[in-house]
Amino acid sequence: MKSSVYIVPSFHYDVVYLQDYQTYLERGFAILDRALCLLESSSEYCFLIEQVILAEAYCAGRPDRLAKLKRFTEAGRLHFAPGMYVMPDMNMPDGESLFLQISEGFRWLEEKLHYRPAICWIADCWGHPAQLPQILTRCGFKGYAFWRCMNPDLRKNHFLWRGIDGTTIRTHWLSKGYSPIHFPDTAEIVNAPDQKIFTSSCEQLETLCREFEEIGAAGHVLLCNGGDFTMPQESASATLAHLRSTGLFAKLELSGPEQYFDSLDWKNTILYDGEFNSALQGTFSSNIRLKQQIRECAFFFNALERLAVLTGRPWEKREMLLKQLLKQQFHDTICGTLADAPLNDTLRELAACLRQLEEARLELGSSAVPEKNLFNPTQFDRTEIIRDGDRPLLLSVGPHASSPQRTARVLSPDGDTSLPQTFTNGFYSARLDAEGFIASLKVDGGELVNPHAAVKFGALTMQMDYGDLWLHFDAPLSGGSPAAALTQNREDPLDFPDDSGLVNRGTFRPEIREAALVFRSPELWIVRQTGRLCFWQLNIDFTVETHFRSDSPRIAYRVEFTPKGKHYRIRAAFPSTVGADGAVYYEIPFGIQKRGRAVHAAQNWMDFSDADKGIALLNRGLPSNSVDSAGNLLLTLFRSAAMEYKAPSEESFGTGVRHNFEYAVVPHGKRNFAALVKEGILFNAPLLETGCRLPRAFVPEAENIMISAIRNSEDGVLLRLYECAGLPTTSSIHIPECFRSCLDVDGLGERSGGKGFPVFGTVPVELNPFEIKTLLLLPNRKN
Repeated sequence: MKSSVYIVPSFHYDVVYLQDYQTYLERGFAILDRALCLLESSSEYCFLIEQVILAEAYCAGRPDRLAKLKRFTEAGRLHFAPGMYVMPDMNMPDGESLFLQISEGFRWLEEKLHYRPAICWIADCWGHPAQLPQILTRCGFKGYAFWRCMNPDLRKNHFLWRGIDGTTIRTHWLSKGYSPIHFPDTAEIVNAPDQKIFTSSCEQLETLCREFEEIGAAGHVLLCNGGDFTMPQESASATLAHLRSTGLFAKLELSGPEQYFDSLDWKNTILYDGEFNSALQGTFSSNIRLKQQIRECAFFFNALERLAVLTGRPWEKREMLLKQLLKQQFHDTICGTLADAPLNDTLRELAACLRQLEEARLELGSSAVPEKNLFNPTQFDRTEIIRDGDRPLLLSVGPHASSPQRTARVLSPDGDTSLPQTFTNGFYSARLDAEGFIASLKVDGGELVNPHAAVKFGALTMQMDYGDLWLHFDAPLSGGSPAAALTQNREDPLDFPDDSGLVNRGTFRPEIREAALVFRSPELWIVRQTGRLCFWQLNIDFTVETHFRSDSPRIAYRVEFTPKGKHYRIRAAFPSTVGADGAVYYEIPFGIQKRGRAVHAAQNWMDFSDADKGIALLNRGLPSNSVDSAGNLLLTLFRSAAMEYKAPSEESFGTGVRHNFEYAVVPHGKRNFAALVKEGILFNAPLLETGCRLPRAFVPEAENIMISAIRNSEDGVLLRLYECAGLPTTSSIHIPECFRSCLDVDGLGERSGGKGFPVFGTVPVELNPFEIKTLLLLPNRKN
């Protein structure tokens, strides 16, 4: 059977990677210049631009080209896919950030080009969580295309992908990557060792068509003509004319991805349930400071959006700050796979973003009354420990409300501070040994700490790791290999012995030099350990503080150390007694995913539990989580790794840079996912200082309904909710009485034609398991 071949000319744009932003921007401009020339000179030429950040900068730098871009998009020859602001990593940013990536990109495309992308084209991201079908379809996407992280048991060219809420999306696997064919040209191939590039000969195309037939192409083949910063080839049209003359192909044309999707018979394709994770797991902890700061900025931004709604004040610099945040979620940036120059630039930009968010906090929360209040940017009642100098204070704050600091209660030291000790509250009982470790942790009388484990509960451990920024232990990555397109889910145990015994792959345990109960009151205990991880010349001095609260199920850890040396990683280990039937669950954007014993990226938490008991591990910007077959929960804090073979990469080792980490464990009885989601949010959303007194607002009645966003829009206030525990739920949300009506809108906040309904202080909601719902609240203009 002759194949119909659809060829998509494009190039993969790196915001930053081996070179800095400005260098890549100039390359991108040159490529777009050439693409526009070819669109002018050849009536059949088409071109695809991935990311709006480039198109926006191009039109700002070459304003005369905007009219051409518009003309070719209207003619159906210039395409945008995915059309997000950048091509983000799909695992580590929170779900709300994914909506913002889409809405900010689509907003620019609509305003400047009257264009709306149809296909979410994710050329080079490794990992695709099972809420993407719902997120994407709610924003109007009709299809999804990806390369990396195919499930090896599937390996199909196209299929329907069904997410955890039941939403399906048409999906295509770019099994040959984003650079399969190249028309004759003399230009240099950028990053050639990481790409598998084929010629455009008849023999080569026939070979590719046969290979695609084996994975279900059914006579329709999609080929990418591009690569990393690949210059468009002028010979495309002449080469295609020659290939058509052979009569070997039913159709051979340049197009966008939507034309290929439309050509397929989706009624008879297979249905796939689940996700596409994980691969290149070293990136979950490489250059960890980036992940921590990007997470902090995202939560801070989300909190300020809520504060702007509640105070009724305009946020003048919101769009500028949003673009700065979205830029840092580019997949190579958040994954930490950057050379030294772009890495240092990114760290400076994140520091500037945090400063500007602080300035916005002062602006949005200012008051004529000089009173210090603490704002709670979550939907939960909470009581937190705050500091007034060296004094710890206990302050209670309502949902989306603020409380004066003067109402906080001072915690007074009291009691025996010697070790060992036993701490007991309404959630658990923890026995501390003389070194400050938790020797026993019981919930409802059931023991959670494995007393026979090779390492103590909560101990820091170190392993040698000679991998690069992508891979644990091994390097270099062969980025264009067939294996690089597949998931790689292998167990990563606490101890990883070498079969021959020749290589020391052992896990080095900590030496505790001093342990003390440095603060004790009825409400709060703080245990401080100082110690060292050591192997030959690798000597890492650390400090660990463990916080126990009388009113909280969380046991919180704060760790500090300054890395020295190269090629190692540091993990926190929590050996458990969870049985062989224990299951591992990860929080993903807007949902929960059951996974195996490999390393995966968690949002705010991972949970390991059986039918009766378990332990959840919360993190603040530390996504690399796993459980091994011995029942050890493992959290990677730091990797000293680099890619010296590709580019200057010394800074990625982190040598001499002080690092701080925050994480927590939540021991529990039977699973309660809604409670874990709540704890993860509270752990990542600190109280914010403000001058305003704010009452309670935006409070769901059901514990499993979570608020993802409260933000001002042109017409009113956008309220995004989701069901977090996999349970059908009918409930309501308490809202301020200034709103008179409400209507359902799509994921972009756009009205779909439905009529609104009146609201009187509450909004009724009905949610299916893991459903995301976006509402537009319309105010009474008199208020």
